[in-house]
Amino acid sequence: MQELRREAILKIVHGSVAQWQGKKAQEDQTHKWHCYVRGVHPDDDLSFVIKKVIFQLHPTFNNFLRSVDRPPFMVSEVGWGEFEIVIRVHFKDASITPIELFHFLKLYPTGEQSQSTKKHVVSEFYDEIVFPNPPDALYQKLSIGPPRVPFHFPHTITEHFLTNFDEDE
Repeated sequence: MQELRREAILKIVHGSVAQWQGKKAQEDQTHKWHCYVRGVHPDDDLSFVIKKVIFQLHPTFNNFLRSVDRPPFMVSEVGWGEFEIVIRVHFKDASITPIELFHFLKLYPTGEQSQSTKKHVVSEFYDEIVFPNPPDALYQKLSIGPPRVPFHFPHTITEHFLTNFDEDE
């Protein structure tokens, strides 16, 4: 008998939103920022398959390993420098190996744009996590897709998401 081959896909977005705090900010606290993992639609509740997300910040931060075990899967900080954040996604199904994503925290606008306390710097990336031959329960959950639960992210963040990446709407 031939083995059934199938795959399931979890569509996600990882990104950051940063805001310059203005000329009066302390030199080591020039930007307020948020780094997150979300669904393609801002209201997607990824906790239907994600157990926790660990964000590894720059080692100069207190508690530079931040574990978030419920939506929104997000960390918020204040700082002055750009750096790479390692994001480890752990799944509810313990048989699935956690994955690592790498997100470069972007604080400063590109090109000719100048910093403004009114304009946020947004850096988002769409990704698909592919599960080859997933367990039946995971396959079923991903076939249905994530439930939508409004207001997982603070409104001040969602208004700056680049797009909802949702091809169905």
